[in-house]
Amino acid sequence: MIPTSTHFVRFNDSLLQILRYYPEQRVRDVDGIKKWLNADIAIRREGLMYFCQTIEDAIEEIDQVAEIEAVAQEN
Repeated sequence: MIPTSTHFVRFNDSLLQILRYYPEQRVRDVDGIKKWLNADIAIRREGLMYFCQTIEDAIEEIDQVAEIEAVAQEN
């Protein structure tokens, strides 16, 4: 499955792509939804369940871009 969401969040020093989210009371089978969406993590926050996929390769590149932007702002 190729994720189509462009929403990303940082969680515990990981970059996650949000695949879907649902009101917490509608979610009955977290593992089933994770399998269906090919998500590797589910996060419960403010009454919603977020089903996400960890973006492993992008973390280093995004950190490098952030460092370059920080240096550019200093100069």
